Amino acid sequence: LAQIERETREARDSKFLTGAGIHAAVATAVWLALLWLARVLWRVSARWMMGFANRLSPRVRVGGGELFARDRTVELVRRAMAALAIATMFVLTWAWLGYVLALFPYTRPWAEGLTGFLVRTSVGLLESIAHAAPSLFVAAMIFVIAWAVNRVQKRFFDRVEAGRITIGSIDRDTAPATRRLATIAIWMFAAVMAYPYIPGSDTDAFKGLSVLLGLMVSVGASGIVGQAAAGLILMYTRTFRTGEYVRVGDREGTLTRMGLFTSTMRTGLGEELTLPNSQILASVTTNYTRVVEGPGFIAAAKVSIGYDAPWRQVHAMLIEAAKRVEGVLDTPPPTVFQTSL
Repeated sequence: LAQIERETREARDSKFLTGAGIHAAVATAVWLALLWLARVLWRVSARWMMGFANRLSPRVRVGGGELFARDRTVELVRRAMAALAIATMFVLTWAWLGYVLALFPYTRPWAEGLTGFLVRTSVGLLESIAHAAPSLFVAAMIFVIAWAVNRVQKRFFDRVEAGRITIGSIDRDTAPATRRLATIAIWMFAAVMAYPYIPGSDTDAFKGLSVLLGLMVSVGASGIVGQAAAGLILMYTRTFRTGEYVRVGDREGTLTRMGLFTSTMRTGLGEELTLPNSQILASVTTNYTRVVEGPGFIAAAKVSIGYDAPWRQVHAMLIEAAKRVEGVLDTPPPTVFQTSL
C-alpha cells in the first residue's frame, strides 16, 4: 500500500515528472553518445582486426598452401566484429530502456518486467551452463583420449608402412587401410562413449535427429559400403599390389594405386584408368607379375597366321621378334604356344 501511495503521489507531482523527464532526456543523450562511440570503436577495431587477419592468414600454411583463404578470413572477422557491435548496442539499449521506464510511475512495472526477464534469463543460462559443465568436461576428455590414441596408432602404422615394423598379416600394403579402419573405429567408439554426456542427448528431439541421420546414412551409403568392402577384400587377400602388371576383364596395365573405393591402372598407351573395386572383385583377374619370381612379369600376345606359312618358320620369327623387343629378358626365353589350327 505504501508503494502504491508513493507512486500515485509521484504521478500527480508535476515537479517529479519534470525531473524524471530531464533525467530521461539526459539518459537518452548519454545513450545516443554511447551508441555513436560504440560505432566508432567498432569501425576502428574492425579495421584493425581485418588488417591483422589479412597479414596473418598467409603465414598459416599446411602442405605448402594457405590453411585459411585470405578473403574468407577477413570476411569472417568482419562478421564477428559486427555481431559483437550489435550485441553491445543491444545491451546499451536494454539498459537505457530499463532506466528510462523506471523513472515514471506508469511505466515502472514495464522496467521491472524487463529487469526480471533479464535476470531470470541470465540465471537460467548460468544454471544450465553449470549443470552441463561436468558432462561436457567428461565428453571433452573422452575425445582428447581418442585423439591421443589415434595419434599413437597413426605413428605405429606409419612405421609399418615404411617397413620398419612387421606385425602378422599387416604389411606396408595393408597398413594404410588398417590405419583408416583403426581411425574410424576409435572415433566411433569415442562418439558412442561421449553421447550420453552431451547436453540434451536424452530429449526426444535429439533422439529423433539421431534416428533420422542413421536412416539417411544407411540408405545413402549402401553403395559406398559395398565399394569399401570390396577394397578391403582386395587389400587383405593381397590380390594385387601397387606396381604389378595385371589384367582386369579386358583391360590390362600397371597398378599405380589401390584405394579403399577405387584403384588406378596405367595402360601401355599411357592412359590412366580408374576402376571401382567392386568391379575388380566381380571380374576375372590375371596377375602377370606373380607368374615369375623376382622383378618383371610375363607378357602374352596372340597372333593369327595363315595356313600357307610354314609353322616352324612362324615359330622362329615370333621368338626372334620377342627377343628384339626392348626389355625382354633372355631367361626364361620367349616361348610360342600353338593353341589351334
